[in-house]
Amino acid sequence: MIRRPPRSTLFPYTTLFRSLSVTGYVFSSYALVMVLASPFMGTMLAAAGVKFTLISGIFLASGCNILFGALNYINDCTVFTIFCFVLRSIEALGATAFFTGAWTTIAEVFPDDVSYVFGLMETFVGLGMSAGPALGGALYSLGGYELPFYSLGAFMMATVPVCLIVLPDPQTTKNNNESQSSSLLRLIRIPAVLIVSLVVTVLCGIWGFLDPTLAPHLSDFGVTPETTGILFLLMAATYSITCPIVGRIGDKWNCKYTMMCIGSILTAGCLILMGPSVILPCIQNDMSLNTLAVLLLGITLGIGVIPTFQAMLDAAYEGGFEDNTITYGLVSSVFSATSSLGEFLGPSVGGVLFEYYSFDFASTCVAITTATTAVIVGISMFFRKNKADTRSEFSASIVSKSRKLSRTSLSDSGIYGSNGRTPLMSSSI
Repeated sequence: MIRRPPRSTLFPYTTLFRSLSVTGYVFSSYALVMVLASPFMGTMLAAAGVKFTLISGIFLASGCNILFGALNYINDCTVFTIFCFVLRSIEALGATAFFTGAWTTIAEVFPDDVSYVFGLMETFVGLGMSAGPALGGALYSLGGYELPFYSLGAFMMATVPVCLIVLPDPQTTKNNNESQSSSLLRLIRIPAVLIVSLVVTVLCGIWGFLDPTLAPHLSDFGVTPETTGILFLLMAATYSITCPIVGRIGDKWNCKYTMMCIGSILTAGCLILMGPSVILPCIQNDMSLNTLAVLLLGITLGIGVIPTFQAMLDAAYEGGFEDNTITYGLVSSVFSATSSLGEFLGPSVGGVLFEYYSFDFASTCVAITTATTAVIVGISMFFRKNKADTRSEFSASIVSKSRKLSRTSLSDSGIYGSNGRTPLMSSSI
């Protein structure tokens, strides 16, 4: 799930009389802007600071939510469409800034539990995706189209002063040897970073693939849109439950690549069953089989996605990057770009395959792509274990211990407390 573009159950109904096709373009533009903006967020983190980037992202996104509630008063179709794209694009910029800053903060504050904290963060993302439609529908019944957007925007805006008080302000270190752009290019040239980026793009694309295709596929059983929405909520629920468990396992056993490989294989299996795939002609299309596949898909995606951020950080360290906030920001930028790319390609490619062929053919193509990704990860694991001059995955614990010692040695500098933790962690214990 990572950071999926919000799906509004209210916006399409309000814009229906203007242009139904505009609705799809407005939603897809969200992920596209994130792809384009993410590479620049590392530079912003270095120039403006992590805390400012994160809070400014919340401010932009909350303001756009409030303004979206006022779009209902625009009667001119052209003006309405322009404002939709403008607000959606600015909201995407805010979301990119927020999540890039949030992931950087996770790496800075919880260096030894990145996967676990990342999993907890994804749990709350899943809870938001589950509760959002129900809460939005209730607010819509109470106050019409404007109230859900006004309420969400006001709630997000209220978190700004809280973040100003609670969040630490990691000190960024200027890199005098190379520019941010050259550092980013050097990062994406690392083979392990490219492999993890492929995993993120493919697995994040699966969520988007199901958005435009699952409901028409299940319509053969007479399933209503409400029932399809419940299936999405259940998938988000299983994903939310799985994330912290997978994160803890990844941090404790340092089996990130193994989990990415297993998660990708199991995800491919779920997609094959969901069709069912054309390669399984003996299995009939059944609602219970589709329901089971959807529920399992939330678990398998959690297994494959959660270890990726820590794996990308480790790959950066192995590639010669220093353990500092600049590196965290660069990795967060690449991670944001690749996850957004998957969220953009998933519904685009999946929709075309479904329209010109069928769901079982489309799901088979996505499953083959996912299985191929698992094979690539497996091959990389083999070479990582057998390459003597490269740190293997299972030596990452040594890096973690050295990072902990280096942070303890900084306790007298004022950046960390006497216990080696940041002020945020110290105050929470």
